[in-house]
Parts: sequence; C-alpha cells; structure tokens
Amino acid sequence: DTSSCNNGVVTVGDDATIFLTREGGYIAQIIENDTDEELIYGLPQSQISDIGNLNGNYIGIRYDAAVAFPNDSRIDLVNLSCTSGACSGSRVDPLNGTPIANTSIAMNLDGGVDSPAQGYVTGTITESTQSGNIACAVDIGTGALNDQKLACIGQSPSDNTVLYSIFLISQ
Repeated sequence: DTSSCNNGVVTVGDDATIFLTREGGYIAQIIENDTDEELIYGLPQSQISDIGNLNGNYIGIRYDAAVAFPNDSRIDLVNLSCTSGACSGSRVDPLNGTPIANTSIAMNLDGGVDSPAQGYVTGTITESTQSGNIACAVDIGTGALNDQKLACIGQSPSDNTVLYSIFLISQ
C-alpha cells in the first residue's frame, strides 16, 4: 500500500484515512473488506493533577453493547455535568436536545487522578441501578479551543461482560 499526507489528512491506500489535530489527537477511519468501517479516536493525555480540573458541563455520545438492538439504539447522545469527579446527566433527544425521561447516567470518577498513568482516571458508570467499571483518557484542553475531552471505556452497567464507551467534550 501507498500512503500520503496532505494538510493533516493521512491516506493509507484504500484502507484507512487518518485525520490529525494540532493538539496531537487523531480520528482514524479504517475500512476492512470494502464493507466494514471502524472509527478510532485518539487524544493526547494531559496531566489531570486535580479532579476539579474536570468540572463542567459535557455533551457527547455513549455506546452500550448490551442494549437490545434494533429495538433500542446502542448509540445515544448524552449530557453530563461534573463536579469533583461526580458526573450526572441523561441521554438526550437528538432532535430537540432535551433530556429523555428515565435515562439517568452517573459517572463517579473516584479511582484517583493520573492513575493508572498520567492522563487517566478510573471509576464507575451507573445507569438505572446497575454499575460497571470505567477508565477514561483525559485531555485537559490545552489547545486552541481550551475544552476538556474524556474518552472512556469499560463495562456495560447492565452486562459487565460487554463493552461500554462514552466520549465527552466540555460545552
């Protein structure tokens, strides 16, 4: 395969396109067998030092592999507010931006900052009354936009044997 780079966009043959950011992050679009598409998001981790550095309001997307697709969506918009590592919110209606009733989400980031490595924080994610463990890579927002980003992955609250991920960006 051949690859090329033009204005921060790397093309690797017909199989992948990688979009690079000024802050050191990327989004990679990988196409396998001309039919399966995968998106991978990477961000530079920055030292958190104090859980209060993540205080704020966030919007993002969450993926829960335990959701009974196609009857319900595995991917949803979410809105969370975080104070001292305690985040709460709900799924959000994509048409009008309002919270969806009875879809509460709580994320408790109490596993220590910069643990297990710099730029990470761990904790639990809870939906309804069920919980799973979660780990988040954090970008504190040193770039031009000065926003916080959290890319989290862990156990689905409703089935701890399958994947749950949530990506948040500060508003």
